[in-house]
Amino acid sequence: LYKRAANRHELLRLAADDAAAELAGEVSALAARLDDPREILSGTAHALRTLAARSPNVVTLLFCAPSPLATPSPQAIAPLMTTLLDTMRAYAPGDPLSAARTLTAWAYGFCTMEQNGGFRQGGDVDAAFERGLEIVLSGIAA
Repeated sequence: LYKRAANRHELLRLAADDAAAELAGEVSALAARLDDPREILSGTAHALRTLAARSPNVVTLLFCAPSPLATPSPQAIAPLMTTLLDTMRAYAPGDPLSAARTLTAWAYGFCTMEQNGGFRQGGDVDAAFERGLEIVLSGIAA
């Protein structure tokens, strides 16, 4: 591994870059296929949840890396952020950055709780995700 990376943080950054590129590809494909910004944002939350279920530690690097040196590189995260902010501008033009932060914070928090067994009260977690996403997107649009 250290033939490709000088140290642990660089190795983590490479993993974060791969996660950012994967998520950016999925979100870009959604944006190319769909016209409705709400559907794109919903699809983005679903794509993050799918990635988090498959690779929870790598998703953590996107939002909570152990060091600034382990966060995704600006070049890796830019395509994802561009698509997300462009979509959010169409959906909530007043303050798209705050709206994008709200959506990603909720989705990442939900995914983190789900992966850590934080939903122990029973009920359908998939339905809770859908209901929470509906609430967040409605709030952002208001």
